Amino acid sequence: LSLEQVDILWHCLVEDAECYDDALHWFLNQVRSKDQHAMGMETYKHLFLEKMPQLKPETISMTGLNLFQHLCNLARLATSTLDNASSCELCGMDQLWGIALRAQSADISRAAIQYINSYYINAGKTGLEKEQEFIRKCIESLLMASANLEKEAHSSLTSIERGLLMLKTHLEAFRRRFAYHLRQWQIEGTGISSHLKALSDKQSLPLRIVCQPAGLPDKMTIEMYPSDQVADLRAEVTHWYENLQKEQMNQQAQLQEFGQSGRQQGDFPGGLMGPVRMISSGHELTTDYDEKTLHELGFKDMQMVFVSLGAPRRERKGEGIQLPASCLPPPQKEHIPMLLLLQEPHLTTLFDLLEMLACFKPPSPNTEKLQDSPESARCEELHLHAENLSRRVWELLMLLPTCPKMLQAFQNISDEATGEGLCWKELLRIKSPHKLLYALEIIEALGKPNRRIHREST
Repeated sequence: LSLEQVDILWHCLVEDAECYDDALHWFLNQVRSKDQHAMGMETYKHLFLEKMPQLKPETISMTGLNLFQHLCNLARLATSTLDNASSCELCGMDQLWGIALRAQSADISRAAIQYINSYYINAGKTGLEKEQEFIRKCIESLLMASANLEKEAHSSLTSIERGLLMLKTHLEAFRRRFAYHLRQWQIEGTGISSHLKALSDKQSLPLRIVCQPAGLPDKMTIEMYPSDQVADLRAEVTHWYENLQKEQMNQQAQLQEFGQSGRQQGDFPGGLMGPVRMISSGHELTTDYDEKTLHELGFKDMQMVFVSLGAPRRERKGEGIQLPASCLPPPQKEHIPMLLLLQEPHLTTLFDLLEMLACFKPPSPNTEKLQDSPESARCEELHLHAENLSRRVWELLMLLPTCPKMLQAFQNISDEATGEGLCWKELLRIKSPHKLLYALEIIEALGKPNRRIHREST
């Protein structure tokens, strides 16, 4: 088909409400299948840049969203070799953001949010290169919606709800994907834990997992929680195995000093030669299981895990195949979404949004009218929606690490300090109940003893 013919098809079918979805479905089949020959690369580009932006984000159907995502993927593949890739991608991403925040159907919005999340977590060669842009766009969309709250309460609240959902699911997806590196940092004492986790000990009972390395008598018991992922276990086991090897090397060096021949040098070369392999209940826990929790895999207390070193696996080839995060280098701290959200002005924006939603009162109808009029019921509904959303902002703040500035200020208070450089009104904001509560939680957490993860070797 020529571009002109595609225009005619679009005008006659897609712009007609009755056969809108069928026409989009036909276009989707063309894009999906390599066996269809009605359209070529030029036509797809025309569809993506000229036609799709005509569909309104509010009323787009699931078929329309699917078609759009397929075209986005095509555009990314086509431009991945070019220098001006970003401008073409941005054109599509803006519309996807619109669908995610404004689509009338919650399912369509959720599907768009999922697509945006995975796009940003895996963007660029090392992944995470666009995290700053993602956080900036999320905060901007929340600010825009909150500025419009008085005029269009309903649509603004929906937009805020979607923006918060996008941020929360993004942080959770990030934690799942990079659990291995987050745990490694935690073991080294530079962890990024959430504010809530720092406050409350986990409610569930810990599981003891017994690790047995191949060909060695040493055993190790590690306390994990059912909600921990396989990646967490992998990080713990790798750390322990590395230490075990260092001990072996030291013993070997001492034996050689006394003229006795120890183990063969080839057995324990310095540093790990290849990934740690774990086998439990007759199954190998490959890196494909990294994002699953121990509970999902049915781990029991005192379960045995056999540990050995494997040959490094060859990279899996094929388009769109992600390598597990434990095979990748650790993410750079400046690209970590939790830390980006802690920076100013983002943190203040979240607290301001929290206060605004908690105090939000929709403009009430005339008091002369009956109190139980549908108008006042609608106002009540909007008020409850806003209150519920303020709770969601609080939950989001709980997912972030504790604000380092406030934590440091409270840690550095000593008896002899005359309050130099400390502004109590800044730290304990009486006018802002949520900030005050947050500060009191930090003080409470500082009073609790630190819980250490229990590890013992036998």
